[in-house]
Amino acid sequence: MHKKLDLYFYGETGAYDALSPSYVSHKAFVPEILYQIAQSMPYTLTQENLAEVLDLDATIVESAINSLLRINAISEKSHAYKLNFTVFLESDIEALQHFVTDAKQAMVNQIAALETVIDKALRPLTHRNRFTRERWLYHILCDSIFDGLAFDYFDKKGYFQSSKAQPGGRDYIIYGFENSPLVKQFSNNLLCSSNNFRSGSYVFNSFGDANGQRKDLFRFFKCINKSLASGSPFEAINLDYIQLNDENNKALAEACGKFLDKVLAETVKYEELSHEEKAYADWMLKFEYLEVSEGVLRCVVPVFEKADERVMSAIADLVLEQVHAIVRDFFVQFERDMTEVTSVRHDIEFKEVAIELWHQLFGFTNEELAAKGVVSTPSYVPGEGRYFRSFVRKFA
Repeated sequence: MHKKLDLYFYGETGAYDALSPSYVSHKAFVPEILYQIAQSMPYTLTQENLAEVLDLDATIVESAINSLLRINAISEKSHAYKLNFTVFLESDIEALQHFVTDAKQAMVNQIAALETVIDKALRPLTHRNRFTRERWLYHILCDSIFDGLAFDYFDKKGYFQSSKAQPGGRDYIIYGFENSPLVKQFSNNLLCSSNNFRSGSYVFNSFGDANGQRKDLFRFFKCINKSLASGSPFEAINLDYIQLNDENNKALAEACGKFLDKVLAETVKYEELSHEEKAYADWMLKFEYLEVSEGVLRCVVPVFEKADERVMSAIADLVLEQVHAIVRDFFVQFERDMTEVTSVRHDIEFKEVAIELWHQLFGFTNEELAAKGVVSTPSYVPGEGRYFRSFVRKFA
């Protein structure tokens, strides 16, 4: 069994087609080929070397390399290759652990000192009384701020390169992790993964770890597209069909969002629904956005309205100003001391590496906040991981 990389994407990866990093990363032996390039010095491995090391047919290696070059995931020089994205291998993680531990504890201490002020800032939330303070903070602090507003904040401070033009008019950054138990603690097992399926004024969100396949709309449609890509022997037609079907997926999500509007606005009895409405209700029940209690449908996830953006922004201003110096020093120390890590060896811009360092730092911070009861802790669901859902309505 050859070692391989697990890939993640920050930004907008666009349509699921030949220029999609998600599509390319699922091609045969791409993760294994990328690992071999990552652990070698830049521009030392050729296609012939890769075929020999992995015991692969030359045509398989050629197809994978061409796809990776097409999306600018690797560069070529003298028929050899180097990575164009941030990677963490086991050796990198072992060195990173010390930096994260100290900075994480400092972050938690600063946030704890703001507890009274944050409680006051939460009061104007539209649906404040429907869930506990800890559940609201899980979504606002761990997700919306740390995995959202913080990126703009630190981008303006000059710490991040959070935008990267990619082939096909896309804007995303690739991150890779060695597939190993140690590295999974810094990738799959942290509370630092936000999934959002947007359609019109609605966002179906889940936030948690990446230790499984969540039962949410984002992951569901992603899995369906992956299966459709190889659904017939005609790859080009499969990809075209995915593009056509994406509009149907968005229309379905929009219809479900409007149905949730109805449930939130009035008393809706399941048995009184039309045939079409029951179909939407059944889908949302299966995705656990709804439940039936004494025949009445009830939304069972936190709902954020457009007006609640002011609450998130106010708490973000408080928290990010408080932890700014900790994050700055964390980046400075890493860049100064970690000169032998894989990403540096492959000459990746540090501002791009810093985005994933921030993911690690706030992921471990979230874990500590959950352990201390500052935020709610999602239960582990076998095969799905730990996560909570929420629903966002962004009406003008």
